[in-house]
Amino acid sequence: MPISSETIESRKAALVAAARVLIREKGGASFSMRELALKAGVSTATPYNLISTKANLLTLVLEQEFREFRGEMAPLAKLGGLERLLNTIDLLCSHYASDQKFYFGLFKSAGTIDESSMALVMLEGGRALFGDMVRAAIAEEDEGGGFAAALVTGVLLRTMRATVEAWYVSGWSVARFHDEMAFAVRVVMMANYRGPVAESLRRELTVLQERLEKHASAEPFAGALASG
Repeated sequence: MPISSETIESRKAALVAAARVLIREKGGASFSMRELALKAGVSTATPYNLISTKANLLTLVLEQEFREFRGEMAPLAKLGGLERLLNTIDLLCSHYASDQKFYFGLFKSAGTIDESSMALVMLEGGRALFGDMVRAAIAEEDEGGGFAAALVTGVLLRTMRATVEAWYVSGWSVARFHDEMAFAVRVVMMANYRGPVAESLRRELTVLQERLEKHASAEPFAGALASG
């Protein structure tokens, strides 16, 4: 008897939920499809029949992440331009910090399971998430000094990914991670502005620089790793 589409989707959801638990428990994707099936409460053949590979499984996990974060972003829709972009990135930092074991495991998985396909999913998802916000933020520049939104979005996403990876590798505190990300994002975006907006960003960067210097003094081991 054929399996209904509802049953298939239910089992896929169970596999994705189980994968999240295992990534958190194991600090990565070093689990077998058999372990996944047992955790999800399905037959050992189900992961192969419905998902096929671990790379496909992790892609589903990432896609779920983007959907859920879009829901978290909803209250920020009333904000405009640069303010919305900066608040969204701050929210993203809090989102990652809320479940560090899972997100560290997910980033570790990206380096071990078909990294190119996962990187593509992350890049495309990031562009869909941030592209319009970057475009709106640049459009706020009255003097026309902004660069092409697509290029800025690409630089911003690479900068954000590098900052998350540095947090994972260097063992920064959550407070330092927030400040490192805030500093990096403002440096990228400031190149698009002249006048009052640029001055406002520069003042914020000065404050963040002072905080980062304090973090580096308080976290010498992490600071040494980050600069090495």
